Amino acid sequence: LVELGAPLLKLGGLLIAYKGPKADEELVEATKSMKELKMGFHERHAFILPGAHEARVLVCLKKNGETPKRFPRPVGLAQKEPI
Repeated sequence: LVELGAPLLKLGGLLIAYKGPKADEELVEATKSMKELKMGFHERHAFILPGAHEARVLVCLKKNGETPKRFPRPVGLAQKEPI
């Protein structure tokens, strides 16, 4: 998600990802790609989904620098060979 979203943002822009209960684990897994794509953690908002009573998290990442020219890679490649 970081790899596909980062090239679409202007410098200082926010990528807001709607995640489930494993959001913190996914954020740790995304650390390498965030660094390479010049994205940084901005904030996290946890809440309970009304009606369903399920945990959800909005993870906000901020674009801190220019995306390297080799991105975005084709969607299939990004999924098969994540950074």
